[in-house]
Amino acid sequence: MGVLDTAWLIREYGLNKRGPLEIIAERESIYRLLAQVTKDNMNKAINKYTIDPKTRYVSLESSLQPEDVVQIVSSDNPRLAPIGQPLIMNNSRSVHTNPDLKKYSTWKFCYQALLPYKLKMSDMDLCWNDGRALAGLLAKFRPEILDYFSVISMDAIEDRIKVVLSAVEQYMGISAPCAASEWVGIGAAVKSSYIGALVDAIRVRNQPAGKPKCKTLEDDSLHYTKRPQVDRLDPELVQKVEKMVTGDLLKEQALHLQNEKDRQVPRVAQKIIKNDVIEMEKRLENSGMGVLYNKKEQRSSQDEKVQWFRGP
Repeated sequence: MGVLDTAWLIREYGLNKRGPLEIIAERESIYRLLAQVTKDNMNKAINKYTIDPKTRYVSLESSLQPEDVVQIVSSDNPRLAPIGQPLIMNNSRSVHTNPDLKKYSTWKFCYQALLPYKLKMSDMDLCWNDGRALAGLLAKFRPEILDYFSVISMDAIEDRIKVVLSAVEQYMGISAPCAASEWVGIGAAVKSSYIGALVDAIRVRNQPAGKPKCKTLEDDSLHYTKRPQVDRLDPELVQKVEKMVTGDLLKEQALHLQNEKDRQVPRVAQKIIKNDVIEMEKRLENSGMGVLYNKKEQRSSQDEKVQWFRGP
């Protein structure tokens, strides 16, 4: 249940139709209800369960409000978190009104893109003077217009810069800010502006236009898989499984056990035959463990002498 509830939370957060505080409040309410889950407060139709909590819990009430979960939001100022409003998504082109944020976004993009080339991007000025960073950035996203290894194999820095600037202007439509020989001497602001325009063009080109439409395959191109031959199920086993699922099998076993007990009770409590009682009494009379003893066995030798003198 916890996994399904977490999946519902991720779905709601991804749709971005409700505020984050409202989603978290709903999640906390469900989490409290999860500890009290029993058969009574769960829907009986298990086959209709989905990640939506309403399909699983009978009484789903939000015990918490968005204002109650503000303290668990990780933010510098959680009181400013929007309540009941979806989050404001960032622009896909990462266009910032603040020039410092724009510059940082461009540097971060270049830093992550040039990591495979083992180029350290410490700033937006000196690191771009030798032309290797420009060649690596263009070759990573447009390998069809520039070969990175052929460019860095050139000895002259001016030749590297010339090849990269020409390729960018020809295929991406971005004019060079200066000649190749003047690239090293221009200011950091001009370089940063040119590299920022190059990064924006790369982002726009690599941004997916939308979901690709699935092509309908023709019948001839479909792969036919032969249906495996399956033996027919035993009707008795199928009926037994159905009884196990519905609980009828347990009821039949309990009824059979009760009937067996009812049959054994008359056998134990049946009346003893009179002949058996007489035979048992005779055995007790002749036994030393019984209550009745034979009088002849109780006579001593002194009693026998007295009886002999007296006579019969």
